[in-house]
Amino acid sequence: MNNNLPLISVVIIGLNISEKVVNCIKSVKESKYPNLEIIYVDGGSSDGSVEKVKKLGYVKVIESNHENQTGGRQRNIGWRSSKSDLIQFLDGDVLMDPNWINHAFKKINDRFIAVCGYRKERYPNKNWYNLINDIDWEKNIGETHHFGAEVLIKKSVLDDVGGYDDELISGQNGDISFRIKEKGYHILRIDKIMSYHNIKKNNFRKYFWRNFRHGYGHIQVAIRHYKKNGRRLLNNYIKIVIKGILNPVLILLFIFFKNFYFLIFIFLINLNTMATFFLSKRKGFNNKQSLIYVAHQLFFIYPFTLGIFRFFIGKLFNYPFKNKKLIGRLY
Repeated sequence: MNNNLPLISVVIIGLNISEKVVNCIKSVKESKYPNLEIIYVDGGSSDGSVEKVKKLGYVKVIESNHENQTGGRQRNIGWRSSKSDLIQFLDGDVLMDPNWINHAFKKINDRFIAVCGYRKERYPNKNWYNLINDIDWEKNIGETHHFGAEVLIKKSVLDDVGGYDDELISGQNGDISFRIKEKGYHILRIDKIMSYHNIKKNNFRKYFWRNFRHGYGHIQVAIRHYKKNGRRLLNNYIKIVIKGILNPVLILLFIFFKNFYFLIFIFLINLNTMATFFLSKRKGFNNKQSLIYVAHQLFFIYPFTLGIFRFFIGKLFNYPFKNKKLIGRLY
């Protein structure tokens, strides 16, 4: 232990990812920052995750078995049980870069109370699902309005804003980021790798489910923060819903009437989406990779839109959507 450096608590969350979370914890143990407390909050795993982590001998393990298990609830349990004034959050399916905390710790100050970087997929070319995620992890550097699952943050700020929302099944990182910004705090994104991710989203069902959940959770966040930070998001989501409805209608009209004007309309309303090809190219991705990302941008709007519809149906009939406990993935 280095007494010249403050203790930092690393809070890791997971659910049914026993091998991944053990590797994640080992990557934290190999960090070049020497003064760390490691906390693992398990979401009710049935695959032996808790037992395997306990065998490591140097991790504080907390089990959470709530009916509606969420990442926000697990993170809250973790940081509230920590000993440190600085918290590093990690999802259990990543490997933390050994230099990350050293980089981030130096940037925490009176102005920037939270510091994040960016993720990288470990196997971006394994399939198109991995590639899409690798492109999505690319973010703008500098002061930012939100962070994702990995961030180094002051515990006092988490206390001040009341922590994460326990109930949000998706969008909890955006929600707490907005509440932090609304309190007058500042978030910094630096040009450093935080973690290496292996999504293993290798089938369409998982891809569809992920985007459905994002639609459900993110529309809640946009509505909640509409007056301040959520207006731009809500406007974007309205555009997504419009496309999600118009595109299939126009396709059906073209099939029925054989009028090419409908194809022109489809092209025009998706023009900005197709422009992501050139944005991907500017980020260094090749033609094939950029086309795959455009295909994703054209399709993800459908499960995302269904998720939004599910949110409003749940509000109308007082039947909110909840996480199934044994989905076997992180939230």
